[in-house]
Amino acid sequence: MSDLEKVISGYVNELEERLIQIQRVQRENYVEEIRDHLYSFVNEYKQKGLSDVQIEQKIQEEFLSMNELAADLINSSKRSRFNIKHNYILLLPILVGALGIFVFPDYQELLIALMLFIYSYLVLIQKAIWGFAVIRKKPGRIKHQEKVAQIGSIYLFILGLFFIMGQFVTVPNKEVIFFMAILLVTFGFYFYTNRKLLR
Repeated sequence: MSDLEKVISGYVNELEERLIQIQRVQRENYVEEIRDHLYSFVNEYKQKGLSDVQIEQKIQEEFLSMNELAADLINSSKRSRFNIKHNYILLLPILVGALGIFVFPDYQELLIALMLFIYSYLVLIQKAIWGFAVIRKKPGRIKHQEKVAQIGSIYLFILGLFFIMGQFVTVPNKEVIFFMAILLVTFGFYFYTNRKLLR
């Protein structure tokens, strides 16, 4: 086992011990995500030519401290557990909306907008940010969870507005225009979050 593998093993083992109060399945999911991200992080910097010592220093600089990371994951787990019934109630309209897209194809933009607005609310109030690709890619490097939730909620709300506009606005090449607008907003959210809100 290399020195870096020992560092990663030590980090995830300590994290698992700190998360002992979380349900086993959720704890294992968190630990596996962090382990995968650490290995991706190491491989990325190895390809850039950094030595093992330099990479170990980078891990210490760019990853949250064990106390911060464990506290964030425990708080996230508590919110999920205490609000699970509330979330199920909110997810019901999303499921209805998803089915409604097939039943009422003429109103699919409105139904998609409804689902985006509900998800926007969940992200803002419940801090349900793990669905974002940029967060899942770098789960241990969130600097400002509250800000990520706020920006993510605004992003989803804007997408919802685009779909509402798509239902009522008629312009030449509407699909292309809205696709480009959605793409632009999505890339903006991804790069802003990646650069400003992650370590």
